[in-house]
Amino acid sequence: MPPNAPPPDRRVISLHARPLEIPFRTAFQQASKYRTSSESVLVLAEREGARGIGEGCPRDYQTGETLASALDWIASMPALALHDVAALHDWISTSPAPPAARCAVETAVLDLLAREAGLSVETLLDRPAAPTRFRYTTVLGMNPGPAVLDRLVPMQIEHLKLKVGLDPTADRALLGAVRQRVPHARIHLDANNAFGHDEQAAMRHLGALLEGGSGFWAVEEPLLPGRPEATAAIGRALGVPMILDEAVGSPADLRAHAEHPAEWIVNIKVSRCGGVLRSLALAEQARAAGWGIIVGAQAGETSVLTRAGHVIARAAGSALRGLEGGLGRHVLAWEPVAPSLAYGRGGWMELAEQSLAPHGWGLWIDDANDTKERAADA
Repeated sequence: MPPNAPPPDRRVISLHARPLEIPFRTAFQQASKYRTSSESVLVLAEREGARGIGEGCPRDYQTGETLASALDWIASMPALALHDVAALHDWISTSPAPPAARCAVETAVLDLLAREAGLSVETLLDRPAAPTRFRYTTVLGMNPGPAVLDRLVPMQIEHLKLKVGLDPTADRALLGAVRQRVPHARIHLDANNAFGHDEQAAMRHLGALLEGGSGFWAVEEPLLPGRPEATAAIGRALGVPMILDEAVGSPADLRAHAEHPAEWIVNIKVSRCGGVLRSLALAEQARAAGWGIIVGAQAGETSVLTRAGHVIARAAGSALRGLEGGLGRHVLAWEPVAPSLAYGRGGWMELAEQSLAPHGWGLWIDDANDTKERAADA
């Protein structure tokens, strides 16, 4: 250290993590999972009176984590002395953390750093604060039921993602029921790896749905990861873009798929990809490769990850093909933070109408719901 230089600032961030298992208003089913509640980690990052809020969604079938293992990893972390985004970048690049746990810590630290600086997270990251109006895609699970489907009409929902599986009769019925209510819906299908490594079965099943006249503009993850040439072949056979979710978790995964001709779209889920900074890097790589981008969400995300998704959606720019999440209390019985961010009519969310605070993510802990949860756990 040079003579007369000020001593280094050794203030450390204290982390407090706890599980979030919030009941859903309606159960959610996909090919790989049936859920009745959320499964997330909420992290509070605190330093000298300032507090940041973060979230991650551990999934054993996507990130190799469980709720317990993510909480254990965060509890075992050494103290963090991070004071700017450059230091956070260094920590991200050297940390062997599992993705969802890292995301929970990173989003909390970003919120804390922004609040300490009196900035929004977007300004802290030198990212645009516009647009402020986003149109969300509504995700329907398998067997959603008439009550869920009937809400599409008064809500004027037209952008939809439908979870499908191995039952052609059930899938045709779901497509038909949606088309009956919303004839001009923009629909894409998500098979959640249901066809394993059998591309021929996927082509037959999905091709029959196309022939039925119901129509869809893209297909997401029909196969298990690891077969980019087979996934590309399905896209060419069906004549629709292929959306990659679990199959792309790193720049190397994106490059491996780009070697096979197809119209590719990557679904970037902030928690699955390990946080905002890694998601931004993946979005920039996808744009450079000429790919489309969907900013995805995992079932049960709260408004913390909804806000994180806005940063990636803006970075996607003209490559943005869809935005998922933004469900708030449409799905969750309660939220740990306020305001609860949920899209409205037509799937639109205008951030200027959401009563966000000016700093960090603009969210705060909802003390009433926090008390309610702790009483239920007692």
